[in-house]
Amino acid sequence: INWFILTPAPIYCFSLSFYVRILYKACQSPVVFLVYNGINRLERGRKQIMYQGIIFDFNGTMFFDSQENEQAWRQFIYTSANREITDQEFQHQIHGRPNQAALEYFFNRSLTPCEVSQLSEGKERIYRQLCLENADRFHLVEGLTELLDQLVDQQIPCAIATAAGKGNIDFYIEHFDLH
Repeated sequence: INWFILTPAPIYCFSLSFYVRILYKACQSPVVFLVYNGINRLERGRKQIMYQGIIFDFNGTMFFDSQENEQAWRQFIYTSANREITDQEFQHQIHGRPNQAALEYFFNRSLTPCEVSQLSEGKERIYRQLCLENADRFHLVEGLTELLDQLVDQQIPCAIATAAGKGNIDFYIEHFDLH
């Protein structure tokens, strides 16, 4: 076993299957999903299985931000499309769907790539502001910094997998001191 991919729940595994295929082709060896339910699970796994690296899913694993993300979507759609999002719409039109599909649904029309980019960034600006405003929630999960330090000390390669755009990635790197 060469790589673990940590993900918060089995429902996210489908979105990371892309990374599994890439890693398998790159290293010609098995890739394992480790469903992340806490740092101790990884530590037990590390003692039992040798591996060459770890890929962390960021949102929902390293940083619990679903509340801010949902609030940002609701606020953005309310101010930009003049409507509210129902809980059912949120589950079916936003969760697990690309921004383009979600935005086209809520704006009820096809959007150009430029429009999708601009609208997505508008939503992400709200999200980043909400993160900063909720200082008590704006931190990596408890124990993760120590785990990352251990992995660096042991020279175990780590990577972060995320569907976040560059603006959010830069935001995370800056505010969580990830490098």
